[in-house]
Amino acid sequence: MLLDRSCRLRKLGNTNVQRRELMGLMGSLVAFASAATPGSANSEDLLGAAEIALNDWADALFSGDPSQVDKVLAPQFQLIRANGEGFTRADYLMHLPSQNKRLAWPDVVATGDQSILVLRYLAEVDQVVEGKTVSGTAPRLSVFLRDGDRWLILAHANFSAPV
Repeated sequence: MLLDRSCRLRKLGNTNVQRRELMGLMGSLVAFASAATPGSANSEDLLGAAEIALNDWADALFSGDPSQVDKVLAPQFQLIRANGEGFTRADYLMHLPSQNKRLAWPDVVATGDQSILVLRYLAEVDQVVEGKTVSGTAPRLSVFLRDGDRWLILAHANFSAPV
């Protein structure tokens, strides 16, 4: 992959290579955010912030309304789906999944501080993504950025099948 003049990634062939590179970038972002932000995993404050951030994200997605989802996305937002397909904020708003039921997450591992949250969790999903039904439990990794009194989702990775 290469960056073109608009600073967007251009695909150069193999989707598996693209997926590995995007996963590497996501891993680097998480490593940077975790190293740059002190805080023990799953402190009560972090878990409280995680619940707020994830609830806002889940409510917006469940609404199915792109204008509601847009309100919880950071300007720099990126997402990668389990198939390796990546989206920027504008792209994602045009390809929202349809939620048959609201997302749930029984356990969350949270690191971060007052400005950034890195969350690892198993999401319980029942949704339609690009015309395909996806249901069950799926690993997720989400990074949220504090913006005033709210949390915006900065990056999200979906791993439908555990690796």
